[in-house]
Amino acid sequence: MKNYTNIDELPACLTVPEMAAYMRISEPIAYQLIHRKDFPAVRVGDRRYIVPKDRLLEWMSRPESAV
Repeated sequence: MKNYTNIDELPACLTVPEMAAYMRISEPIAYQLIHRKDFPAVRVGDRRYIVPKDRLLEWMSRPESAV
């Protein structure tokens, strides 16, 4: 996985491992997050999830989004 030096380098949609690395949380916690009703994960197919970068940043800026 690529190490991003700033937020502008992040892809428009992140995989769960990329999101976890960006947020500096473990992948198991990231997988818990994607199942929260208020989290902006998008299910693709049967088992894959992506997270739109703009919606993730918006979600992270909300006070109620604390992990």
